[in-house]
Amino acid sequence: MSSLQIRAHFLLYREWACRLEGRTDLKLGLDTERRKVKMFVHLQEFVSALVFGHGVEFPEALNHSITGLIRSGLLEDNHAYGTKETLGTQSGVNDSPYETLLMVAPTVAGFELYGWAQGVPGMTPREFVISARPFAEDEIPRLANVALPQLPDLPRSEGPTET
Repeated sequence: MSSLQIRAHFLLYREWACRLEGRTDLKLGLDTERRKVKMFVHLQEFVSALVFGHGVEFPEALNHSITGLIRSGLLEDNHAYGTKETLGTQSGVNDSPYETLLMVAPTVAGFELYGWAQGVPGMTPREFVISARPFAEDEIPRLANVALPQLPDLPRSEGPTET
């Protein structure tokens, strides 16, 4: 993998780790459940974070990193980037709160690789929501404009009721 592909994987899976922490209601080993965590990222913010210090420009950096992650099985093939207007109704991009966006979905292999980077070899999707932690933000700040609009709310706990 190239340094751009590694950085793209890091940026995306760190956001999934932050946003899915403790979501044991999700069974991310199933394709249908992973589709619920399809991520929309503001395109300019992602590209800026991706190319920072690399001297590579959009769209080459984006094409190289995202298609490389897909070829490696680290992102689902169902992805899109561009403006809502140019993408039309492709793959549910209308769910995005951003006019220019990157839409991606995780894979089991992507969860596992994130685990290896954290020293947790063989991390399963179930373990990802329990054990994956975001890395420090000192060197690479987190992405601020990220949405998972298809992620259901946490189920309400069945606690005691007042009478």
